Amino acid sequence: MQAAVAVVGLWSVAAAAIAPGRCAWTRQEAEGAAVTLTCSLDALDNHTDRDAFTRAAADNVTALRVLCCDQPDLESSLSPGVFQRLLGLHSLGLEQCRLAALRPGTFQGLEELRRLAVLGAAAPQLLPDSLAGLPRLEELHLGNNSFRSLPRRLLCPLPALRRLSLAMNRLQDVSVVGATGGCGSSLATLDLYGNELATLPEAGLAGLAGLEALQLQHNNLSSLAGEALLGLAALSCLNMSHNRLEELPPGLFSPTPRLAALDTSHNRLTHLPLHLLRGLKALRVLELGHNLLQAVPCRTFAGLPNLATLSLAHNDISSVASDALENTTGLHHLDLTHNLLTSVPRAVRQAAALTTLTLSHNRLSTVTQDDLGGLAALKRLNLSHNKLEGLCEACLAGLSHLEDLDLSHNNIAFFDYAFLPRQLQRLSLRANRLGELGNYFTLGAQLRLQTLDAAHNQLETLAGDSVPDNLERLDLSNNRIKSVAPWTFAKKHSLTKVDLTNNLLTTLIPAALTPRPGPASRSSAAPEVFIAGNPILCDCEMTWLHLVKETSDARTHKHTRQNTPRHQRRQPYIMDLDKLTCTMAIPHPNDTASPQPHATASPQPHATASPQPHATASPQPHATASPQPFLVPFPSTQPSQFLCPYTSHCFQLCHCCDLPACNCNEVCPDGCLCLRDETWRTEIRC
Repeated sequence: MQAAVAVVGLWSVAAAAIAPGRCAWTRQEAEGAAVTLTCSLDALDNHTDRDAFTRAAADNVTALRVLCCDQPDLESSLSPGVFQRLLGLHSLGLEQCRLAALRPGTFQGLEELRRLAVLGAAAPQLLPDSLAGLPRLEELHLGNNSFRSLPRRLLCPLPALRRLSLAMNRLQDVSVVGATGGCGSSLATLDLYGNELATLPEAGLAGLAGLEALQLQHNNLSSLAGEALLGLAALSCLNMSHNRLEELPPGLFSPTPRLAALDTSHNRLTHLPLHLLRGLKALRVLELGHNLLQAVPCRTFAGLPNLATLSLAHNDISSVASDALENTTGLHHLDLTHNLLTSVPRAVRQAAALTTLTLSHNRLSTVTQDDLGGLAALKRLNLSHNKLEGLCEACLAGLSHLEDLDLSHNNIAFFDYAFLPRQLQRLSLRANRLGELGNYFTLGAQLRLQTLDAAHNQLETLAGDSVPDNLERLDLSNNRIKSVAPWTFAKKHSLTKVDLTNNLLTTLIPAALTPRPGPASRSSAAPEVFIAGNPILCDCEMTWLHLVKETSDARTHKHTRQNTPRHQRRQPYIMDLDKLTCTMAIPHPNDTASPQPHATASPQPHATASPQPHATASPQPHATASPQPFLVPFPSTQPSQFLCPYTSHCFQLCHCCDLPACNCNEVCPDGCLCLRDETWRTEIRC
């Protein structure tokens, strides 16, 4: 502990010498007394820095990061040996320090350094010996320095170098990195992202025999020599995306038999040469998306037994040869999104191991059972954004492992749950033309469906058979639903969320939204329900909205939710009452929120009647009254404003209600509007 305190004290002195108040140190707990120092400076100066770095208890410093102020008029300089007392340094970063040059000897004494980053230094001059004195350096980052070229033997003093990043420079010739005389032969990763490379010459990187990963994305590559990859037999990952390539030489990948991941997406490729991928038996990931491919020729991917992921998305593909995927026995993910396909390619059936098939944003009009035959391992199928008008009963019959099906944004007008595999868990029918969710065979309990999205359709009613029993999340927003039948969710014990926003609902009863008590092993709590955007008529039958408001508000507080016993959560949780707008058929006499005053005569004082309703009371308004409805935000309403008109009211214990002369039967006078709230407090307006 005393040693650690001593180290902290010494480094505090060192930090103060560099720039008072602008350095911070941290002790690495996992490495004992090891210290990391981060300094934010205006610029590096020879004299000040030498004094500061040589005063420190340097043996305990393992990482130093210097961030300079990025201003053109503030230049930095490093004298030889400036870091030589930091004997235990493993990582050194110099960022935004505008160095004129990296002189030989700058890193003298840093024999334990493993990582060096010089970033944003504004094109410092590099000499063949600039990196001398770093025998154990494994990572070198020289990004964002505007380098146009590099000294030929720059890497020679770095026998242990494994990773080199030259990203975001202005290099135009990849050959400047090519190893000569054994220099850089240990390099495993080379990152040339974001440079100005226009071509890959023949054997341009041939000296990097141990190279495993090559990053060439976001350059200006427009041509590749036929033997551009000569000498890279160990290469396993190649990224040439986001360039200007229009073609790939037929034998380009012959020297790279170990290639496992290839990305040529976001180019201008119009075709794939025959046998382009021959011999790449180790290839697992192939990205060909965002090109200009129009067809997939015969046997293009044949002989790639380990290919697991293939993306052909965002092309102009209208045809795929039937044997294009021959022998791709390991293919699990196939993406043909955003193409011009009018039918499911027959080649798909040859990829029996497929688990994900994406055919969205094409021109498919039909899908048959044969189209998907043999894909028993398929788990995710995306047919969205096509022109499908329906789904045949047996189309999905053979997909015994299908879990996720997306049929959204099509023209499907008829649907029945009988079309679905019983084990399906997620289904999207969004943005079709469905008028109902068919369940002819009453399969609610047999389906494992957990998530159903049928928003943006033409549904008009909702009943218990419309919703599978095991459903957890249901989205029916933006339909034409006018009614929800009582006990629609009675058996939906797992349901947690129902979205009914933006429909045509004018009334709801709690029983329509609440499940009945279920088995002890299931949650029978009421789901979270969303109803904003409906023309809800806030009359006496909807007063229950005020009763559940407090419960629904508490639902948003985690503490309250966790401490409420599940068996007590029986009232529906209406989660968007703050956004609900009420349609009020009759304005309340004390209402000031109405944008328009009521057109009838001035309201009369309330006439109090019996609080017990009689079953024969008429719910119809008086014939002489025709008030115009108006809108008011639900949060500004009170339960007493939720009124219903009536023509007569008979006390509950009255026995003469059906007789002409009955003194306990109140009749609304002619020419008047008689109103009641849920408690049968009444008022008469004439």
